Amino acid sequence: MVDRSGCPDRRVHEKLHRSFVDALEPCGPDSDGSSYFDGFPLGGDGGYLRTLVERVRLGIGRLPGYRAVREQVVELARLYAGMQSTKHVHPSRRERAMMEWHAANCEEHLAWWEFGAAAGSTLAIFALLALAADASAGTADALLLRRAYFPYVCAFHIMLDYLIDRDEDSAYGDLNFTRQYPTDGHFLEALCGLYDRARNGVSELPDAGFHERVLDGLVAVYMSDPKARAPGISGFADVLLERAPRDARAFYVICRLLKLCRLL
Repeated sequence: MVDRSGCPDRRVHEKLHRSFVDALEPCGPDSDGSSYFDGFPLGGDGGYLRTLVERVRLGIGRLPGYRAVREQVVELARLYAGMQSTKHVHPSRRERAMMEWHAANCEEHLAWWEFGAAAGSTLAIFALLALAADASAGTADALLLRRAYFPYVCAFHIMLDYLIDRDEDSAYGDLNFTRQYPTDGHFLEALCGLYDRARNGVSELPDAGFHERVLDGLVAVYMSDPKARAPGISGFADVLLERAPRDARAFYVICRLLKLCRLL
């Protein structure tokens, strides 16, 4: 809905995406739910988003370890909201706006489009919420998990997502981070680098096997998509599957079969 709204006003997007932060920060300053859609050209939603915010708050309120992960979750939610709000400004200004946002927020050695990809993934948030189901989880556990996932697992995730959507994004004039590299060869090299750093990061976690399977699943799900066989990107799957362990290739075959049967 946001991608096709035709609204280039950053302030409008900031109000809309504030709902994401509000949902995960139940003890923070609350926003008036009716204001989420102020200025949005498609109008409001009759209170649906406000209801979602409240439902999420109820859910995380039942997580015994949420206090331990809250700081990391909210920080990642703010990065997500900031990136989305910046990415959707007018095409003539969005790259400059993304560069400025990157300079103000990035502490890693990543290009603005790579940091934007990392911020655009919610995988680290999901991992932290899963950790919060453990009453014994501590803030050190949350920080370790966040650092393992962000930025490299998250950036790898969204780069795969943008890769299979690049033709659609080009047709609609959307900003696609995979187009920022000089050539597809440079992009593939960078993508493999993100994968390697992501795998190194999750391998240091206590439950490393599970998180490695998450990474393998990303390769399998995205590279088994029919759009991944489009001209110009069909070779990416071969390179990534060759780099990944045997489990990823098995997952890939399963995903292909499920998609052929229209079960995925």
